[in-house]
Amino acid sequence: MGATTPAPGRGGLARVVAASVLANLAVIGLVVVALRWPDPQPITLATAATARALGGREVTVCVSGAVRYPGIYRLPADATVADAVAAAGGPLAGAAADAIDAMLPLGEGTVVHVPGEQPSRALAPLDINQAGVVELEMLPGIGPVLAGRIVEYRESRGPFSTIEELMNVQGIGEKTLDGLRGLVTVR
Repeated sequence: MGATTPAPGRGGLARVVAASVLANLAVIGLVVVALRWPDPQPITLATAATARALGGREVTVCVSGAVRYPGIYRLPADATVADAVAAAGGPLAGAAADAIDAMLPLGEGTVVHVPGEQPSRALAPLDINQAGVVELEMLPGIGPVLAGRIVEYRESRGPFSTIEELMNVQGIGEKTLDGLRGLVTVR
């Protein structure tokens, strides 16, 4: 009696099962690698020698916005805004780094916010009664704190009637309001 031959299509099924097993193993491997990948750690520019030269003085600053690694950093007491942005991995593509004063010295508790690209005046005005914090932060002169205050004001007092009402929000004055004219509206 001769050897038995496999049923037609059985070899194809084995190949499909083998390919499926290999694909699943590859996905599981990628998940394991992703889960074990270390989180980026903030870079501290204050070296022991720098700290000693400054009498051990350092400042703690917060870097936020369009930088690679936003976070809290300890820097030498003579550090500048440029040093803080560098410690945070540098500005992202599209960051409006020219909107900050890079040579400004830092003090304890300084917050350095690197804004994203400024909105074009060709865009439709932003409705401040509908905009969230992220959209408001894209406006010139509005960082995360002011954006939060605008939303908080709107939620506690109801929608804005005019853009001039923005001046009732703590931290917004004539200069900021003038920079927003043409970029914001109320509907």
